[in-house]
Amino acid sequence: MVISKDEAAQALSDIDSAKRRTHSMQFYRHLAPHLVLWGFIWLVANCTTEWYPQNAAAVWNGLTWAGAITSMLIGYRSKYHHADKSISQTSAGKERGLRILGTSLVVLGFFISVFTILPQLNPKQINAFISLFWGAYYAVVGIWTGARMLAVGVLITISILIAYFVIPDHYFLWMGLVTGSLLILGGAWLRRV
Repeated sequence: MVISKDEAAQALSDIDSAKRRTHSMQFYRHLAPHLVLWGFIWLVANCTTEWYPQNAAAVWNGLTWAGAITSMLIGYRSKYHHADKSISQTSAGKERGLRILGTSLVVLGFFISVFTILPQLNPKQINAFISLFWGAYYAVVGIWTGARMLAVGVLITISILIAYFVIPDHYFLWMGLVTGSLLILGGAWLRRV
């Protein structure tokens, strides 16, 4: 059987398309537990800020550190349980780990730098800024990886803006119940791919 040049090109295009979809699905499955985790953190910490503002800083600090450590453990576990261990232990796997660490340090440095140069912000402005950063980050990741992640980022960003401008008196309650739930549901949606 002889395949024409056009048939071969179409077959290669189909293979490339399937490869991109598979990569997106694997990425979604790895990202899903992180969204669920941070959704619960946003829910608890923002509701605490709404109802017990005197405890907000301690709750946010504790949950942020616990979330960061848990995210690292999820990533480590995912790396070694869902991938070929011989590949993940190569220099490429170690380089990927260093890139993730480097990215995390750049993001942390970004927030420290921005809050150093900005005038004194109130807790709602700080929360909105950090939350909008992550909404935009998820949207950008979605541009590169797939429509579902883009949708999660856009919905989160819209929810934050609604909370800030439409219901400012209950901003933290909205951020906890609605935006935190959007992260949780987004993670569940990505996991079902």
